[in-house]
Amino acid sequence: MDWIEALNGQGFSHWLTRIAGQRRIPERKLDPFATSARRLGQWYEVLVSARATPLQGQSRVDLRAAGMVDDGGHLTELADRVLRRWDELGLQTQPRHAMDQPLDVARALVLVREAVGTEPYDGFVEFWREIRRALNVDQLLAHPELLMLVGYLDQTLEGFNPWQLIRTQHDLFAVDPDWTFLGPALEDRTDVGRRGNNRVAFCQALELSMLTAPEARAAAVRWELPSASVAALQPMLAEAPSTANSEQLEELLLARHNVIFYGPPGTGKTRAALAVADRWRYKHGPSSVFPVTFHPSYSYEDFVQGFRPDPDNPDGFKLQDGLLLEAASAAERGPVLLLIDEINRGDTARIFGELITYVEPEKRRSPFRLAQSPRTLRTLPRELYIVGTMNTADRSVSLMDTAMRRRFAFVGFPPDPSVYESYDGWLTEVAGVSLSSLLRSLNSRLRTIGVETDRAIGHSLLAIPASTSDAPRALHQRFQLDIYPLVLEYCSLDRGQVRSVLGNLVSESGDFLEYNPDSFKAGLETLV
Repeated sequence: MDWIEALNGQGFSHWLTRIAGQRRIPERKLDPFATSARRLGQWYEVLVSARATPLQGQSRVDLRAAGMVDDGGHLTELADRVLRRWDELGLQTQPRHAMDQPLDVARALVLVREAVGTEPYDGFVEFWREIRRALNVDQLLAHPELLMLVGYLDQTLEGFNPWQLIRTQHDLFAVDPDWTFLGPALEDRTDVGRRGNNRVAFCQALELSMLTAPEARAAAVRWELPSASVAALQPMLAEAPSTANSEQLEELLLARHNVIFYGPPGTGKTRAALAVADRWRYKHGPSSVFPVTFHPSYSYEDFVQGFRPDPDNPDGFKLQDGLLLEAASAAERGPVLLLIDEINRGDTARIFGELITYVEPEKRRSPFRLAQSPRTLRTLPRELYIVGTMNTADRSVSLMDTAMRRRFAFVGFPPDPSVYESYDGWLTEVAGVSLSSLLRSLNSRLRTIGVETDRAIGHSLLAIPASTSDAPRALHQRFQLDIYPLVLEYCSLDRGQVRSVLGNLVSESGDFLEYNPDSFKAGLETLV
């Protein structure tokens, strides 16, 4: 049974008869420029001109619908950001004979990323997420007319909506590239070709935004994007080293349900957790992630359930569910990620209480009762996933309850000296000194004075962006503001030990020295 047969019936026939008489597709259903046949490269010229003179006429109508100009035809903040990014990446209008097409996907990806969190773009992302779950993306992108017709299908007439059937029964469906059964709806649609390529470029950008960098590069090759577009996409598809394995971390999370990322400061724990959360939001929606930061005052009443001030009655208290139970309720409707930053800064045994038993994957769906609401039988769904981050350098709180350790998979994030050579976005050396060697030496010196590896210096603390104009001064600032205070803490304020670690970067009394290019370079050289 294919999806066309599933749609067949009197309801769909009546719907098709009604819809075929319409002369336009739903406005801005799949892209922000649904009312226009212009390419994004041409819009560059229009937007630049609007910096000097407010737009009028159809251009203002089109770009206002896309959130790029306001009611008066002036550029919005979004348009300013998009234009700046297009300029930085060399995505300006190309010569007329090039038709601007090779760079349209790259331009659209900039637009998607800059517009995240705004309307109508969140609507485009959500609709595309539904489409990619239900239909074959590559086949859709190969046929511009299909993208237009998907927009047609998501219209409710007299209570019937074909798209709702498709997305809820997607296991039954496969795309028919001809779609001849919808032929009447295509009659007189002369704008399919003119607008179709724009829509394809924008939908390709939506898809790329939901993929990891390796997946996105593979998709660009699979779609046979022009070399100019692939080259322009590279800066946007590059992943920072700490997020490059987000796909593998997500796979571990799906397999184990509960994962903690642990390691010294500056090794990418939080960045990796946020990367997993970003992928999660793209796949499951913006409300599928519940973030929280634990701290010494955070309690069971905040996290599970307790009596708290009643927002409707300032003089009273009301039994209210905490964040964990709220996330569990949402997980009954779909996958939910509970993201706990600094999980070891709270008293985890007290915060989780009896639910420490039921977060265990094997105990999910097992019924339990809470002390404050003993008449209500509850469960934690299997679709609830938990990621925590744990800074091992914080010795006052780093001892984790053994019950927690048994129920979470622990992923270590140690300092990685090789990252400066493997990631193009960071410098490999500063003032002739290898940053890899510098990081190894600093952590070796810490171990020599008895500082354990849990309290090391992370690679991101020495990360200097490749675009930095004055790299030595930037590295000096990193030492002054980040590394020196950390070493001072690790050495328990023993200035002699601080000098053993940082050498000639500090004075005889262990104070950090002001910036001097020559003495700073010499101090770095003595360290390695």
